[in-house]
Amino acid sequence: MTRGEQLVEEGWCRRFSAAGERLSLGVESFEEMGHEVCLLDIADDVPAADGEPECGHCSAGDISGLKVIFSRKCQ
Repeated sequence: MTRGEQLVEEGWCRRFSAAGERLSLGVESFEEMGHEVCLLDIADDVPAADGEPECGHCSAGDISGLKVIFSRKCQ
């Protein structure tokens, strides 16, 4: 189970992936709507392939700095 799947089980909602200014704006928007925000490195939200313990690389390009935004209503 990925960390992202664990967050969903804990009541978080996976929103979208972003980096840089778009990431900052996304976090700010959810916080303004009264949500808690959790950021997860994109590599931690990718299921392991072929029994590998974690995501080691992405053939699509550089994913450093890319985060997944999870949010949930403040309790």
